Amino acid sequence: MEEYNKIPCSVEILTFNSAKTLPRLLQSVRDFAEIIVLDGGSMDGTVEIARAAGCRILPQGEDGGALLDFAAVRNKGLAAATYPWFLFVDSDEYVSPELVEEIRGILKE
Repeated sequence: MEEYNKIPCSVEILTFNSAKTLPRLLQSVRDFAEIIVLDGGSMDGTVEIARAAGCRILPQGEDGGALLDFAAVRNKGLAAATYPWFLFVDSDEYVSPELVEEIRGILKE
């Protein structure tokens, strides 16, 4: 999809060793203009998958330890977003084509 047809919305995904589920999710949000992945130190290829998909990748924390404050990490993603609309999706979920079109329609209004 050409850049000018992208849905003007940032998508945030928290990841940690999500290589098995991340490709399905990334395929489902490919029409969104910005995908931000906040990774918690994955060692299974998660970061490489996200990078290959053109995601913006940020570390969840400075020390790479266990995620203790989900709100702080979610807020880090919000602060990094470049679009006024924002969608949180977990790395083991995906966005249905119907939801993508619903969001596209809402943001065109």
